[in-house]
Amino acid sequence: MAGGGEGVADGDGGVSSRGRFSPGGGEAVAARGAAHGRFARGDGAVADVVSLGADGRPSEGAARRFSRGAAGDDPVALSLRGYLAHFSGDDRLAAALLDRAVHELRAQRRRTRLAQVLALSARVQLGASALDRARADGEEAVALCAELRQPLWGALARTALATVAALRGDEEEAEHQAAEAERVALRLRTVYMLALVQGARGAVALAGGRPGEAFAQLLRPVDPTDPAFDPGTAATLLGDLAEAASTPDEQATVRRLLADAPDHPRSAVARAHAALVLAGDDDADDDAALADDDAALADDDADAAFALATATITPAVPFTYARVLLVHGMRLRRRRRVADSREPLREAVALFTDLDVGPWVERAQRELAATAETAHRSQDGLDRLTPQELEIARMAARGMTNRAIAADLALSPRTVGHHLAKIFPKLDVSSRAGVGAALETLGY
Repeated sequence: MAGGGEGVADGDGGVSSRGRFSPGGGEAVAARGAAHGRFARGDGAVADVVSLGADGRPSEGAARRFSRGAAGDDPVALSLRGYLAHFSGDDRLAAALLDRAVHELRAQRRRTRLAQVLALSARVQLGASALDRARADGEEAVALCAELRQPLWGALARTALATVAALRGDEEEAEHQAAEAERVALRLRTVYMLALVQGARGAVALAGGRPGEAFAQLLRPVDPTDPAFDPGTAATLLGDLAEAASTPDEQATVRRLLADAPDHPRSAVARAHAALVLAGDDDADDDAALADDDAALADDDADAAFALATATITPAVPFTYARVLLVHGMRLRRRRRVADSREPLREAVALFTDLDVGPWVERAQRELAATAETAHRSQDGLDRLTPQELEIARMAARGMTNRAIAADLALSPRTVGHHLAKIFPKLDVSSRAGVGAALETLGY
């Protein structure tokens, strides 16, 4: 990223010809730009506090201390501290600091700085799983940046908008925003932005159930020959890359990248996510053939991997936490621990529903439905639906979204998601697409 007058940051890190991470990358340049006053123009005292390593990154300790220092109401100091909190892996603190900066900048009518901070805030809110806020800040930033002729900051905001659209299944909008960001990034040769575009496109393919396409998109930032080569950003995409890896060779590639990834706080959540996914990538047929002692050991490994992941990934980051629950629930089901798998899968459905990420809700609901014994569709089966479940099932069959159903019934979307998670196995369907046919078969 660049700041102030619209400078251009290029990556200075590297991955060796063998695909190994080395220090640097777009985030390092962004941090160095901030420290030299491009983002913090007009506040030299702020810039002087940040100490940089030889690779251009602020030291982790300095970033944490400075992001938590007293900034008063100075929006420049608040915005720099917000960036450093983001850099040190604390998006919740970053969001709070940037909120204060935005408030002060609005009051002072500093529209140029406001556009920049809103663009950064969109990325931070995305990292904190505040998707509605990420979209709102991103849309305002894009409009302001277009008016003020700040294309690079507008492109940054568009990468956040592209990712939000991807997570919610709007592939057309996601590609529109990604293409606009890519056009600017290619013209200004900004590898950090190009890597973020690849992250958004990978998210589109993952949500759409196309892991091969997702893997190809997400691998580009670690390819030294690719224009999107930026290992710093690539490390933050390792969780997605691990979920996209569907062949032994792809999984081996991600394992190597994970082993070589720098131990930086900004990528801690992604690395923990990837480690969990890779901890149990053996298939269900192999699991079924395990001897009793080996199966018990595999169960212990699955629980240990989940405990290790959730030591880093907490409900404070609800989207990634829900994905961790989904991975764990799927693994437990493959281990034939069906009863144990239902709780994490139900919680994943509820969290995805709260975030309004439709493709992920559907995926978690399918996994949850698969934990139930197949039931014959019969009047007795329908009778097991409560009156409210039947009403919700009918609304879902008419194509109403969870939010629309919730508004009609004075419920929360999360409650509707909970009801649907119970309805699907009762009707012997795996998603809302099958609800209408199931009700029709039963005469409803």
